Amino acid sequence: MGAFCHKEDNRPAAVITAIQNYDTGFKFCQEDLSKRLTAYNWTYLHLAVWMNKEQIVENLLRLGAEVNIQDANGDTALHLALIIGQKSIAKCLLENGARFDIANVVRNIKEGVKAMELMTGESIELMKFTRTETEVEEIAQLIGTDGKRK
Repeated sequence: MGAFCHKEDNRPAAVITAIQNYDTGFKFCQEDLSKRLTAYNWTYLHLAVWMNKEQIVENLLRLGAEVNIQDANGDTALHLALIIGQKSIAKCLLENGARFDIANVVRNIKEGVKAMELMTGESIELMKFTRTETEVEEIAQLIGTDGKRK
């Protein structure tokens, strides 16, 4: 059975471990839905999408996670799902109100990339390379791996 919601200093670590281990019985709190991780402002929804944990994504959305919340780069969970090629997660996000017209922030480009552009394949290679080495390292450190999705 998953962990119960409680206020402890180690709560973020417990949530991250539950996402990594695909613990679909984990009990998320309302506070978890708005918690920001890292300097890049990822939510647990962003992390679950990035790690390709579809059932966790569905659980967070069912609890009321904000589907269109943007990280420091302006990426929504839908941007991330499309960047990593997770069509079933993208479909789930769209079915739960994800907007495809939200633009992110791409370095050295006047206008950001909208999720709808990623849907058609435009800009996807550019998006893969817009993450800085520091961002990749911080994400890898956060999830305790070499940064590869499981």
